[in-house]
Amino acid sequence: MSILTNKGVTSGAYQKNVEKYINCDTAILRDYQNLHRFEGWEKKMWREREMFGHNTVSRQGAKNTVLYHQILAFNPDDCDLNGGGITPEKCMEIAKDCIGNYYKSHQAVFVLHKESCESSGSDRYAVHIAINRSDPDTGIRYDIGTSKKIKAEMARRGREIGKRWDLKEVVPGEPNSVSHPRQPSRVEKEIIARGKEQGLAPEDASYRAYLISSALVAKNRSVSFENMKEYLGKHGIKIEERNGRYYARDAENPKYEFNLAKLSPALTPQKLNAAFGMVQIAKDLKSEKMSAARIAELTEKYTAKVESTYREYAKAARAAEGTPLTKFPEYLLPQMPIELKDNPDLISDSLRRKLDADSLRAKYACKKGLVEDVSPLARRSGSSGDEGSRAQSHGGEKGTGKDRRDR
Repeated sequence: MSILTNKGVTSGAYQKNVEKYINCDTAILRDYQNLHRFEGWEKKMWREREMFGHNTVSRQGAKNTVLYHQILAFNPDDCDLNGGGITPEKCMEIAKDCIGNYYKSHQAVFVLHKESCESSGSDRYAVHIAINRSDPDTGIRYDIGTSKKIKAEMARRGREIGKRWDLKEVVPGEPNSVSHPRQPSRVEKEIIARGKEQGLAPEDASYRAYLISSALVAKNRSVSFENMKEYLGKHGIKIEERNGRYYARDAENPKYEFNLAKLSPALTPQKLNAAFGMVQIAKDLKSEKMSAARIAELTEKYTAKVESTYREYAKAARAAEGTPLTKFPEYLLPQMPIELKDNPDLISDSLRRKLDADSLRAKYACKKGLVEDVSPLARRSGSSGDEGSRAQSHGGEKGTGKDRRDR
């Protein structure tokens, strides 16, 4: 993995700093392109620009970019300094290959340094490159474009280098290095420095830790960005979305704004949106689980109620034997909860008990002269009971003659 950056050299002060850094004695390796030797490279580039009139501005009021200062920085994990496979010679080879592809005819010098991070204690390789802006093949100034275009182009070239040389791809917002963790931003450094003056530890001086912990809690409880925004708002944190990125401010310290993706790798837009989806799925599953449990509970209670009321009706029907049919009470099914209306098996079982009850009514009621009042359904259902009674009166099966469904 490598990061490629570009900065135009316009001022004399910055040009001197670049020349000083490239010529310093701490460099591990040096190399050049389209020059006879490394020494005196700055004068040779000046003469090349002078030949094409590029040491003066192209239009009045504009800044004159004379050099491009590009830095190809390598992931500390990839460098042999930290156990990786990238050597200084390999770094220089990659840098020359990159510049040769895009500035083939330009004069350029390369210098490789070992750079250290005081806070993490890690080292890495970085190749600093000075590229003469004049293109001798065309005689014109090379123009990369606006700062926005340059940033996008450098990112594209960095990805291209990674693929060409089989380097790990940089993932925005993700922890891309083990030996070199994410460093505080400029704003965070200002806050920590101010706290240090007051005798506060970094974690106490900055409210960054509170923002991170609160955002992580909200992430795991929200189903959308708006849901997360509402939750954090109740805890004194304002968040908003701009150009696909999420930003947070502490309500008590609104001066500073933080990109959530830079606060924590777990708070990138991709990770947040994925988490929102998982929270929604979990809520849906929980709702379905609760709904299924509720249906099972209602079904069990309703079935028990149907059986209970049927047994009570059967007992009452036997006791009311001989009551005229018109006065014989009918069995009424308990009201079915609306959640069970789509359960065909339950409806079928309930109606079966209703038919059993109608058979008992047809059996025990006094039907003399009122047979025509018995419903065809009850008459069919109660026919077995009548046959049983007739069989008993003619010396048939011994016993009470009660229908089995009455037991």
